[in-house]
Amino acid sequence: MRMSWSRSAVLIAALLAMSACAPATQPGGGSSTGNGAASAPQAPATPKRVVAAIPGSPTNFYQKFNLSSTIRGVEELEELVNSGFSILDAQGHSQARLAEQVPTLDNGLWKLLPDGTMETTWKIRQGAIWHDGTPVTAHDAVFAAQIGQDRDLPISRDLSYGSIQRIEEVDDHTVTVHWKAPYILADQQFSPRAALPLPSHLMEQAYRADKQSFLAQPFWADQWVGTGPFRIAEFVRDSHMVLTANDQFVLGRPKIDQIEMRFIVDPTTMIANVMAGTVDVTVGRGTSLEQAVQVRDTWRDGKVDLAVASFSQIFPQFINPNPAIVANLQFRRALLMALNRQEMVDSIQYGLVP
Repeated sequence: MRMSWSRSAVLIAALLAMSACAPATQPGGGSSTGNGAASAPQAPATPKRVVAAIPGSPTNFYQKFNLSSTIRGVEELEELVNSGFSILDAQGHSQARLAEQVPTLDNGLWKLLPDGTMETTWKIRQGAIWHDGTPVTAHDAVFAAQIGQDRDLPISRDLSYGSIQRIEEVDDHTVTVHWKAPYILADQQFSPRAALPLPSHLMEQAYRADKQSFLAQPFWADQWVGTGPFRIAEFVRDSHMVLTANDQFVLGRPKIDQIEMRFIVDPTTMIANVMAGTVDVTVGRGTSLEQAVQVRDTWRDGKVDLAVASFSQIFPQFINPNPAIVANLQFRRALLMALNRQEMVDSIQYGLVP
């Protein structure tokens, strides 16, 4: 659920999906001018600023290794300051970010081998750099995968590692994942869903020296260095943070110059801020459907936008079903046809969901 007014609705479409960027920067920092020359990206005379809010208070900006992974809004915040090899767009399709292409069978970067194994190859874009100016390398991806599989660390391990045989650092800009079994989400390996690349030049020494204190290091929060479209300019725990546009983002400078992200845990306080006009847009799950409907019906100066962010699904296996008739396909079809799903949506979900 997101509440927004029209001039700030671009935050979701243009920032989280990063579909609205300035011309891509070239190695060295300039933007392409079309004649082979490069010039430094220019910030507009009147900076475009958005005040956003998330219903949680983050402790770090790498969700897979976040010990408090239940904090709402952290995933959306992560996508502003970090960028993976790919990302899922609003339609659920993988789109390239730091990588030149997403591996597919058609482009040859995803190979199904005769023995039932697979290979996926990623090539990093030229000009992809960390916020401190260091180039993103294949080793950064391999390093992140090594940490992601380390059972000595109290982190969330992705299921994909159970199907991976090894990850090969082919050269500075090429990574090949060798799969010992088919895995349908192989094209999301170095993305927010699995494990984003990590700045090995800043973290690897600390990891090798002392694993016990590794996740407590300041580079996970106050000193975070990412690859995303925005940099962290200010971070005040339990209060707010200020993000500024990354001039050197590999896909181009964002069209919004600054985001003030406020941490507002209480949903009632969040709604009060939105209706008072002190917050332009909310990000992340946190507002109940009932609250959103109440705001929609009383807020004359704004707009409530509904984003379908999750769904429930059941995968029945029909092993000893009780009652036995449940295993009958015709019976299940009859049940489905007998349900008035639109009436359920209208009465239970206020007509706001599919």
